[in-house]
Amino acid sequence: METLHNTETCSKTPAVLRDAFSWALARLTQTFIAAQNAALEELGLTMRSFAVLATVSERAARTQLEIAQVVGLDKSTLVSTIDELEKRGLVERRADPADRRARVVESTPAGRKLGARGAEIVAGTEAKLLGGFNPSEASRLKSSVIDLLLGALREDPNRPGSCI
Repeated sequence: METLHNTETCSKTPAVLRDAFSWALARLTQTFIAAQNAALEELGLTMRSFAVLATVSERAARTQLEIAQVVGLDKSTLVSTIDELEKRGLVERRADPADRRARVVESTPAGRKLGARGAEIVAGTEAKLLGGFNPSEASRLKSSVIDLLLGALREDPNRPGSCI
């Protein structure tokens, strides 16, 4: 934590926040998302739209509710993101045959192709951001954060909100 406490930004931050893991994680998330958004801009994507595209590309015919839960988006943010992807021909929406009130979303071939390129960009940007760690440390850090996330989601699998 020594480095974090000595940075210009953090020196102006109250100690109670500097010592709060949730604050550090939120600020780190902001930094990572901003870097990913800048990198994905060449594809006309943001981390949010990439996350939705990756989710629907992984498995066909996910309902909008499933996507919202997987990605961690509130319904209105998800709908506007899907609208944007649909206008670009990257996803298609249709009525769910199992429940006509629900909508399922699938990626198009163009969406899968763009999503694959986005995955390369996200991985490259992440590698740069984690460049201060050796590969073993970076892997351990990612595993630890994912374990924390999975634990939180087990406690509240329907946690609402917009994480990205």
